[in-house]
Amino acid sequence: MPDIVTITINPSVDIFVNVDHVEPTAKLRCSSPKRDPGGGGINVARVVHRLGGDVAAIYPVGGAIGKLLERLLVREGVESLVTPSHIETRENFTAYENDSGQQFRFVLPGATLHRAEWEACLDRLVTLPDRPKFVVVSGSVPPGVPDDFFARAVKEGKRQGAQTIADTSGAALTAVLDEGVTLIKPNQNELSEWAGARLDTDAACVAACRKLIISGRARIVAVTLGERGALLVTAAQA
Repeated sequence: MPDIVTITINPSVDIFVNVDHVEPTAKLRCSSPKRDPGGGGINVARVVHRLGGDVAAIYPVGGAIGKLLERLLVREGVESLVTPSHIETRENFTAYENDSGQQFRFVLPGATLHRAEWEACLDRLVTLPDRPKFVVVSGSVPPGVPDDFFARAVKEGKRQGAQTIADTSGAALTAVLDEGVTLIKPNQNELSEWAGARLDTDAACVAACRKLIISGRARIVAVTLGERGALLVTAAQA
């Protein structure tokens, strides 16, 4: 069994095109589309695999897009532990405007999952033949899935003795922090939302991270800061 297992409950196929200029109403002539597997934990698994790590991805699939998603991951060599869904797997669309160098990202919400479908993803984690060293939960939570879905996965990961890593937002992030994780990776806006204050300096970000650590919600906090880089904060170092 792989050392690292990722869980994605709202996977996607991400479509990327180039277009000279974006404007309303006009037909926009695009380049041939590039399609990639998408969704938080799936993206983590792809990078871990490229870096030579032993990883498997748990995620639900449905319809023709779901089959395409699984094929794309097989092509990349990522082991998939899929569960069936009655709904078509979502697509996201990104257009790169050549004239300005800007990206326009259209993100679909994902359709509602039945209880048995999201529970099946947790069951895949519970019934792994061997215990992983790391469990990574990442991405958004679609309709029909409880806010504490990732927190439940983290709890099971800890029961198995794994280090737990989470990257999500909103109510799902709050639930994960209430459960407690090894490492959390918010961006600056997500950390500000949790702290209830604008964190516009490194010192303010470090202080908010230390509050998470002292409260036992996370042992390590990695905060992404956009073009300014990132902060990695522990109880003793930043």
